[in-house]
Amino acid sequence: TMRATVTGPKEAAVRPKTLPLDLFVGYLSGGGASNLPVEMRVGYFGRSATPDGYDGYTFGGTEVKEGTKPLNGDGEEETTPLPPTQTLPATLRADGTAQTSVDIPTLDSPTDMLVEMDYQDANGEVLTASKRIPIFPSAVQLGVKTDGWLMKQDDLRLNFVALDTD
Repeated sequence: TMRATVTGPKEAAVRPKTLPLDLFVGYLSGGGASNLPVEMRVGYFGRSATPDGYDGYTFGGTEVKEGTKPLNGDGEEETTPLPPTQTLPATLRADGTAQTSVDIPTLDSPTDMLVEMDYQDANGEVLTASKRIPIFPSAVQLGVKTDGWLMKQDDLRLNFVALDTD
């Protein structure tokens, strides 16, 4: 009996400090759900840095620092943990909408921010609307690929590509 949407910014989010979000809950018969309390969850999830169509390329990486790095139990470098999921309450206005903004922590790798909004339907069920917003560490994504499978010490061939967020 109701529908809901979560909308984020139209342009790509490149190292944002905050992200504006628009929330809406309305009745299918028409009109917004006025003064409805909703609950937002904001979580961060790592995503593959490889854009579609560039499978042979390697994107991303971490800052190169001199010295030794500790390894975890699997023999791999330890990764920086993503921020924990946070829950934020909100109340919709009389027209069933709300504008809010979420503070974004500093993220050094491509990350998806998942925003979920829980709301109570007219028949008492708790429903969820969600939106996945990609967050980029840079406006330019650099990729590198070796040219061929055979590499010699004196003949190393590489292909590079620079892509924007689209």
